[in-house]
Amino acid sequence: MSVTSAITSRIERLGRRIPRRLGTSVPNQPITWSARRLNELASTLPAASTYLEIGVQHGTTLEQVQVPFKCGVDPYPRFRTRSLPQGYRFYHGTSDEFFEGLTPNVRFDLVFLDGLHTWTQTYRDLLNAARHSHELSAVLIDDVLPIDEFSALPSEEKALRRRHATGRITWEWHGDVYKTLVAVERFHPELDFQVIEDSEGNSQAVVWWRSRKTQITSASDAQLTEVDSLNYSEVFRNGEVPTYFNSATEAQVLSRVETILRDRASLATQ
Repeated sequence: MSVTSAITSRIERLGRRIPRRLGTSVPNQPITWSARRLNELASTLPAASTYLEIGVQHGTTLEQVQVPFKCGVDPYPRFRTRSLPQGYRFYHGTSDEFFEGLTPNVRFDLVFLDGLHTWTQTYRDLLNAARHSHELSAVLIDDVLPIDEFSALPSEEKALRRRHATGRITWEWHGDVYKTLVAVERFHPELDFQVIEDSEGNSQAVVWWRSRKTQITSASDAQLTEVDSLNYSEVFRNGEVPTYFNSATEAQVLSRVETILRDRASLATQ
């Protein structure tokens, strides 16, 4: 390799390490599954203007969601967090810290939970997001359908090591986020949800208020322990999605949520 080529290669490698600025174009960047679904939800919500994303990473989905005011939260962002475009806010820290410092009257129309792949954190994030939402809000939760017992482990390292030990060299990992839905079904009648079942592995859940007449509170320690003790085979018997997950196609789930929230908005104006 010539000196010029070596320098060029070095610059290119360093360039890839420099976090990009949000709002700058990425050539041939396709819209993410999550952004497409979030935009569909935003289009159905009456005057959706505020969006919260927990777990931003590179910021791709945050950029692609078409909502005027967008707030991202992540302790380890992979983009420049200074000089954000107009309409963006970013909190550099954990979601627990973010919600602890959030003014009680702040409300979000749309929320995306894609942080840690553990159900205990996702459950806390969901309850906190619900406290900062309203009756016409919707929450999208990522990674709710693990593909096997390995994918359902909360540790990615253990999940991949144990799967690879069987001779199956694949890299799917979802964590135990699915237990969040078990907890909602058992302990939160004020919330409703439905799972978008995706054969390509990007299954997600949409959560909305069934009734917001009371303040949402966490399940008891005993109840949380009960859910935490569950394993993949107990929830997904014979590898099948539980009926109470109400799984359906993306179009079916989003259409149902649209109908419920539009009808609710219509009643509120009467």
